[in-house]
Amino acid sequence: MNKRLKIAEEEVAKEEAAKNLKKIESHEIAWQLNRVANALEQVLRLVKEDQERSRKYMEEKKDE
Repeated sequence: MNKRLKIAEEEVAKEEAAKNLKKIESHEIAWQLNRVANALEQVLRLVKEDQERSRKYMEEKKDE
């Protein structure tokens, strides 16, 4: 009986460890996705700034 209880406890511990690993993996994936989203936002901001500078430059060139 004691051996069965020990095996059952080990199985429960393994299941809990697997659940915790999945949570950690989910958090890691979410963190990486957040980094990608932040990088994309920065790229878009830089592109918009460049487009604005280009627009102003072209308007100034047109006026000359």
